[in-house]
Amino acid sequence: MASIETVLIESKTLEDAQTDQYTSTGVRTRIHKFTLTNQDTIARAVSVNLIPSGGSAAASNLILKARNILPGQTYECPELVGQLLASGGKISTIAPAGSSVTCRASGVEIA
Repeated sequence: MASIETVLIESKTLEDAQTDQYTSTGVRTRIHKFTLTNQDTIARAVSVNLIPSGGSAAASNLILKARNILPGQTYECPELVGQLLASGGKISTIAPAGSSVTCRASGVEIA
């Protein structure tokens, strides 16, 4: 089996609607680093779901629920580090409207 270390989500500002940010294309994907940075002047709550193949965002796959990120804070999301996604599994996020929370994730895709 080949393993490829890669950026799963390039740095981007998160949307205010539930949005799939990454879909596992290998046999499985392991998250090594998942970072949220609040560039806003007020705290912002971010949620992250790890959705199984064919599923959708739901309480049953919510891993990070409304985590308050303080102004200027970078949060490294230990809840997500080491998590596995099977083929077709997704990382999905939601942030408040008008927020300036950026996200970046890296990991390894196992083919």
